[in-house]
Amino acid sequence: MTLRDELLSLRSDVAAKSVSTHALLFEEFLVREATAGRLRLPLAPIAPKALVHGHCHQKSFGAFKPVEQVLRLVPDLNVETIESSCCGMAGAFGYGADTYQASMDMAELSLLPTVRRADATTLIVADGTSCRHQIKDGAGRGALHVARVLAMSLDSAPSSPTPPLPQRNLSMAELTLDVARKILDAALAKGIEKELKPLVVTVLDVRGCVKVTAAQDGTSLMRAEIAHGKGYGALAMGMGSRRCSSARRSRPTSSVR
Repeated sequence: MTLRDELLSLRSDVAAKSVSTHALLFEEFLVREATAGRLRLPLAPIAPKALVHGHCHQKSFGAFKPVEQVLRLVPDLNVETIESSCCGMAGAFGYGADTYQASMDMAELSLLPTVRRADATTLIVADGTSCRHQIKDGAGRGALHVARVLAMSLDSAPSSPTPPLPQRNLSMAELTLDVARKILDAALAKGIEKELKPLVVTVLDVRGCVKVTAAQDGTSLMRAEIAHGKGYGALAMGMGSRRCSSARRSRPTSSVR
């Protein structure tokens, strides 16, 4: 909410407006991905019912509905919203000696009585940190963030074999000198266009062997050795990550966390 609201009171430039426009809450992002068909979560049942308390900022910005939508992704979970106002904690408001009673009076309007009536199998859900503190201190129940509810559901899903990663085309091992020179010329031209200095380009094949190297006029030859080292290091990291992926696929799989 800081990026969506307060940022614009500090800055009014195009970058700030762009960040504010594209800022999403966790649940908003998941709903967007689910609506677009891009969300694939192997969720399993974890409880028959969830009571949800909305954070004041979620309610004031019209961002509470996505919370309900995400929770309803969990199979067999009956999602019920607690008809409550502010939990009363309001950051540090509930800790003040002169505001404590007002804080508790607000919580006792509907939030805490509803939580106390819930049976032990019902999940209590609240995204707000202060809200969870108020519920714990006032009703003796631990409330969960939506992310933790989803994690529990994922952990309860039966494990399944991880699908193999698509194999990359390693034809770069047969990189010809002619093709390497064309890559070199294009990279040098782009570097000069971007006014990169000092500029050294080294083209390696997939084995880490140098095919061609060139430097901008006036650049120390030692820069070519540095470029070679960095390029080989990046290549080694890529090869190492592929080996790690292969090792993970060969081991027994566990549920998604």
